[in-house]
Amino acid sequence: MGHTFRQKSQALQQTGNPITHNHTPGAAATVCVLTIKIESTTARTGGAPTIDGTTATQVGTSQLSAEARHEMWYVCKAFSGSQFAVSIPNAGSLTCNIEVETADAGAGYSSAYHSFDEDQGAAGTEDSCILTAAPLAVGDFMVASIMSDENVNTSVTAASGTNWDGGLTLGYTDDLGNQSGVSRYSIADSTAGTSTVTFTFSNAGYAAHMVVFKSVAGATTYTKTPGLDAALNKVGQTKTPGLDAALNKADQTKTAAIDGYLKIAGTKDASLDAVLNKADQVKTSSLDAALNKVGQTKTTGLDAYKQQTKYIYIGTP
Repeated sequence: MGHTFRQKSQALQQTGNPITHNHTPGAAATVCVLTIKIESTTARTGGAPTIDGTTATQVGTSQLSAEARHEMWYVCKAFSGSQFAVSIPNAGSLTCNIEVETADAGAGYSSAYHSFDEDQGAAGTEDSCILTAAPLAVGDFMVASIMSDENVNTSVTAASGTNWDGGLTLGYTDDLGNQSGVSRYSIADSTAGTSTVTFTFSNAGYAAHMVVFKSVAGATTYTKTPGLDAALNKVGQTKTPGLDAALNKADQTKTAAIDGYLKIAGTKDASLDAVLNKADQVKTSSLDAALNKVGQTKTTGLDAYKQQTKYIYIGTP
């Protein structure tokens, strides 16, 4: 199944810590690419960005020109199409220009990282940057971006190899004063030809990335729950350690602001902020968790609950 481009968005010359930006795919998406163009040779600090609450994966490493830096990050997961937040730590309050692109692999498919390229020219006398990252199949999604020390953004042009020439589409071209930011995206229309993207400019340094995502059949079906990275919805799937995730069987409902919940009826695990929510059980607000069947009441201030026919205490009653 081939990718469909969803939406792009950007925010220029941001200096906050963190930098926050909202992006709306507008329809279901399976991959989000974040590009950070930094108007400084100083490395950004503070950690990895998050995309819709999920820690992003970096494409290669931060690339350095004579005057600037360029980073690229991504998250592959199911996005509902609704607005979500991007957050970028920026401990040094550097001037950052960010852009976001989303795409969808199609019903029953997910996106997965396939290939990338990166390059930098710090001498400040370069005239072009050639990136090469091949698609696995027709329909793969590609994003390429450059931060050039060229001070006229319209002087930075782009051309593609034959695998991408069916639609090398402009993302953004940004006049940033002393630098220029330019991006392109494409859906592969071939795998037999060349896979280059060439940025051309004049006598300037540059820093650039290119990344390609393939489609994978048999995507995991899940529903995003507010405040969680993901919620698994397939019967028989279990909570994965280290994820803010929840198992939602047909008779279980995850409530917001809980890391997870137990599936063992009638028992409380003291080491988890958890709750079992079957059809007749309700989470009590402002408590870690509560089992509330008819006639059962959460005891305030205790990680314990009272059952109708017997009591189970965890800790000292």
